[in-house]
Amino acid sequence: MPEYGFGLDIGAHSTKFACLKKVKKETQVVGFAIQRGSEANSIKNEIDKILQDNKIKEAEMVASVAGPSVVVRYSEFPDMSENEVRGAIELESERFLPFRLEDVNLDLQILKGAHEVKGKMQVMIVAARKEIIKKRLDFLEAGGWSPLAIDVDALSIANCFEYEGVTTANAVALVNMGASFTNLCIVEEGLSCFTRDIPLGGTNITSHLQKRLGVPLEEAEDLKVKIGLASEAEGIDKDKIIKVNDAIKEILETFLKEIRYSFDFHQSQSKGKAVEKIYASGGTSLIREIDKFLSAELGSPVEIWNPVRVLSSSNPEVLNKWQPTAPLFAVSLGLAYKGLEL
Repeated sequence: MPEYGFGLDIGAHSTKFACLKKVKKETQVVGFAIQRGSEANSIKNEIDKILQDNKIKEAEMVASVAGPSVVVRYSEFPDMSENEVRGAIELESERFLPFRLEDVNLDLQILKGAHEVKGKMQVMIVAARKEIIKKRLDFLEAGGWSPLAIDVDALSIANCFEYEGVTTANAVALVNMGASFTNLCIVEEGLSCFTRDIPLGGTNITSHLQKRLGVPLEEAEDLKVKIGLASEAEGIDKDKIIKVNDAIKEILETFLKEIRYSFDFHQSQSKGKAVEKIYASGGTSLIREIDKFLSAELGSPVEIWNPVRVLSSSNPEVLNKWQPTAPLFAVSLGLAYKGLEL
């Protein structure tokens, strides 16, 4: 088992890095980094400094992909070996995948304990178009880092959530709200059983605010951060607060429609359980009072998820520094955990 795990979350708005270390039975934070932009040189200096400060010679990175070039399917098969499942998928690829088999990298996992029926088994099928995988590999090469694995955003947040130690009889939803996409993963009994990427995020909210209020993009972003869905904001008049609230709610209606559809679809599947609680992460989850709004609209408690809280560090300043932005690191931490497991 590796001593260090390195996770790199390359988003549309920013790139996030997490480095973890295994110390006996404890997982410790070594360092975090975040920089605007999705080019390797935007974050390379910060990552290199963390590696140098901790005398780490090489970083074998786990990165991830998301969006329309990635698909995750859950399907039932008769009991068989993994090789037999792979053969069945290759024979009937059009039944399982929206892409040509030769255009994708394919992986699968047999899900033990997920809605088990005698003589049957649940299989998670993951496919990503080769060009998006190449894009990630090119990013790592540009930074001078070795690739260890390429994961999927929605599955990496599920991997991160495993370390929360949460047990529940029903399902929980992990909602990672990024700049361009929202990654949704529904987890039952510690296993992901439904995932999708919703093409809506913080950039859509900022653009809608810009159009509705007739302000420059920079001001719209500032209003989104300062006001969000709160009823009060220092130095801003009530009329503008209401306009900002209403504009954000308008764009979130589309988001809510997609979330409700996903929850209903999940429950309509064989033995799908109701979502008991929602854990929100990602930069858009930091919009003021978005948790209260989503909870009221979806009828389930919503927690702004801090995945850093279960971790320790030999340098407490590292933890203290990153607490306010901890929800941004759900994906990169999930990837770093995976790096420790491989």
